[in-house]
Amino acid sequence: MSLLPPGLGETVTLRHRASIDQYGDPTYTDSSISVIWFDQKRVIHREGREDVLCDAFCLTEDTTVQENDALTRGGVTWPVLNVAITNGYLGMSLRVVNLGKNQA
Repeated sequence: MSLLPPGLGETVTLRHRASIDQYGDPTYTDSSISVIWFDQKRVIHREGREDVLCDAFCLTEDTTVQENDALTRGGVTWPVLNVAITNGYLGMSLRVVNLGKNQA
């Protein structure tokens, strides 16, 4: 059973931050996840930090998305600012993935 309505989601590439290479740059592993995408600017709050403007966000059931990962949609990559977990129906939950400025 899924909380994402059939036909409403789309598949994007999750670029999960795996490690740091010898030059101090992050390395990533790629996988596909299903999301509902929203292109909308909004303010998000981080505990102990200033408010950050979010350029887009998405909803997903994928449990592997984390802060410092990235999502690629239509050839454009967006950094993951943070992930908030919502309580869902019958114990299922959705993750709200807040995304920063795209790296077009």
